[in-house]
Amino acid sequence: MPKKTITITAMERPALFADMVASLTRCGLDRWHVYVAIEPGDHQEALAQIAMDLLPSDQITILRNPKQLGVRENPKAAIDAAFGDRSDFNLCLEEDFLLAPDALQLADWYIANAQPHWVCLNLLAASCGSTGNLSAPAYPELLFESKGFSSIGLGLTRRNWDQLRPHWSAPTAIRRKGYHDIAVDGWDHALFAHLLKHPALRSIHPVAARCTHVGATGTYCTPTFQDAAFGHIALALRDADAAARDGFSLVPIARLPQQIVGHVRAQQDFANLLAQQVTRFEPTRSYLYDRLSHWNRKRRRRNQ
Repeated sequence: MPKKTITITAMERPALFADMVASLTRCGLDRWHVYVAIEPGDHQEALAQIAMDLLPSDQITILRNPKQLGVRENPKAAIDAAFGDRSDFNLCLEEDFLLAPDALQLADWYIANAQPHWVCLNLLAASCGSTGNLSAPAYPELLFESKGFSSIGLGLTRRNWDQLRPHWSAPTAIRRKGYHDIAVDGWDHALFAHLLKHPALRSIHPVAARCTHVGATGTYCTPTFQDAAFGHIALALRDADAAARDGFSLVPIARLPQQIVGHVRAQQDFANLLAQQVTRFEPTRSYLYDRLSHWNRKRRRRNQ
């Protein structure tokens, strides 16, 4: 049996974290080990206690960060710890997510069926920076290959991690008409850029969401974006037993239900347009920092 792990990054929201862990326990944690990476601060011990109260004691490792790693380096360090302990698959989560009851069964399907051109499993059919997220709970069995990438529930085999890890902290930028080039330091944008630059690579997305985001604020999230991107997301309701009985089905986009296929094609069009920008513009780290500094100086002058 492969060694399967879950990493959860946490920092400052005990109530949301408790809800997230409770949703995870309803998925059935048999043969899964959970790493909880907690940033230093006033809530570190409270978050650790919640994890120890709700999760099986022999299936949990608490990682108390001695220094602040941030939203980019904390999940990377946690995933490194999991694969360093001989994990074969890792599901990367954050403290302000909620999971569908059969989320881990979808992860098991991905482990059993992983293909060389698959770069990851996403638990939500979405793309970074877009509010056009998809969830159709009436179709819990349907999956499709996508050029999109979402950080809302990221599943990685060891092979996937070996491929993506070198790009985790890569500088990225997208040239938008009418705007300056703005450096993006989020790891999700960096991995999305890697996926966009390689036409053969695909992620696997479910038609019915297995994960959603519930934190109204965050490093890169505002209440307005939260409501637009996730306010309409309904999680799949199928439990673990039903998922094991009925399974999952990977289908071409053209064979998805008519009321779904248009949404998915729009997601792919969005990714293809971004790919044209990303592949035309290969920024260096020094260039990005120079452009971001220039943009910040102009913004400060405008606000004076």
